[in-house]
Amino acid sequence: MTTAVQNLERKINFNKVIAWVFVGMGFLVGFLGLFALPKSDTFSLDSLDKLGSFYQGTVASLWSLGALFFIYVAFLGQKQALLLQQEKLEMSRLELEEQRKQADAQNESIKRQNFETAFFQLLNLHNQNVAQMRYFIPIPPGNIHEARKCFEIWHQQLRLKYDTMIQQGAQVDKIMEVAYRDLYYEHRGELDHYFRTLYHVFKFVDDSLPDKDKRRYTSLARAQLSAYELALLFYNGLIIPVAEKEQKFNRLIVKFALLEQLDENLLLDRQHKAEYSKGAYEWNG
Repeated sequence: MTTAVQNLERKINFNKVIAWVFVGMGFLVGFLGLFALPKSDTFSLDSLDKLGSFYQGTVASLWSLGALFFIYVAFLGQKQALLLQQEKLEMSRLELEEQRKQADAQNESIKRQNFETAFFQLLNLHNQNVAQMRYFIPIPPGNIHEARKCFEIWHQQLRLKYDTMIQQGAQVDKIMEVAYRDLYYEHRGELDHYFRTLYHVFKFVDDSLPDKDKRRYTSLARAQLSAYELALLFYNGLIIPVAEKEQKFNRLIVKFALLEQLDENLLLDRQHKAEYSKGAYEWNG
């Protein structure tokens, strides 16, 4: 019960007392009026007329005042009832609001759990793909490289292609693209599957969460990448489409600063760093 309702309750009780006081005073005055009549002509018309006038001037006035206070009490009672009804409606609204908030929080928790389940399944699938990679170099004695070691070998091959083209006097502004495409199509079976899976890990985060929550998961996914993976991601993001609508990885690379830990020594030329905007190297969220 609010302070306003309590104040009305006090007013009602006080005015009830006043009203009953006036009613009681009316009875008392009326009773005393009977004793004021002369004993000899108590029932004479003149005496009754005087008694009626007396009652009209005193008892009726007192009871009128009492009735006025009762009317005021009734008015206060209606006002109190309205306030109580408003309080109940407000309490109901607050309860519904609280239930809605709890339901929203529960739904958000379920959505987050579902997201994390799917996210870690995607990340696990990506890591399984990496773990299953094999690259055989037939040159005697014949070496088999596994998992992330493959990316180191592929990076060495990319650098060799790039340096060879420079020595052969190839057009400088095309060397980077040609060298990487050469490497990519030579190992397309592994690299295409790798980068498409990785792309969808980051795209899933981008499509599923509000911006304020994306950093945590994209950083976690990026932490799985080795230095050589980041170096190849650098060139793949610029050159090779990875989505159905010919989108390149570079949009997400810039959005999530995926090159923040890039080792610049692994770039074919340090000037290539300018191919990406500053956002690729520094988180702006």
